[in-house]
Amino acid sequence: MSAGKVLQVDTPAGLYEKPCSRKVASFIGNMNFFRGTVRRNGAAMGAIETEGLGHISMPLDQLAHADGTEVQVALRPEKFTLSTDKPETAHAVAGKLDTAAYLGERSHYYITIDGRAEPVAVSSAHLGQVAHAAGTPLWLSWTPDAVVVLDAE
Repeated sequence: MSAGKVLQVDTPAGLYEKPCSRKVASFIGNMNFFRGTVRRNGAAMGAIETEGLGHISMPLDQLAHADGTEVQVALRPEKFTLSTDKPETAHAVAGKLDTAAYLGERSHYYITIDGRAEPVAVSSAHLGQVAHAAGTPLWLSWTPDAVVVLDAE
C-alpha cells in the first residue's frame, strides 16, 4: 500500500521476484534500478537499451511496453554474478570494485560501471577469486529472467 492505495496483492515471493512498481520493489529488500528505453526490433525479440548495462535482449512476450517507451530495469543484488574473467554471456558488463563488506556467509559488493553514476549493489556467497581491494576489475553478469521491467516513474 502507498498513500492508502493498494499497489500489489501477491505472495511474498511474487512481491519480491516480480514487483509491479518501483515502490513495491523497494519495499522488500534492495534493488538496483537502471533507466532504459524499449527497442522492439522484430516479431519475437526486443531489447532495452539501459544506462550502464547496455543492450538487454528479451522475448517480446515479456516486454509489454511499446517501442521507444522509457522504462526502469530492476535487478536484485543477488541476481548478479561476479567474476574476474569475462563471462561467456551477452548479459555482462565490466566494472571495478568500489567497496566490499564481509557479512559472514555473504559479502556485499558495490561495483562502479561506465554509464552509471551510482555503484551497482551485488550480494553473493564468498568467491575465493574475488578480491576485496578497491579498484579490482570485475565482471557483472546476469540471466535474462533476473530482469524486471517496470514503468518509468
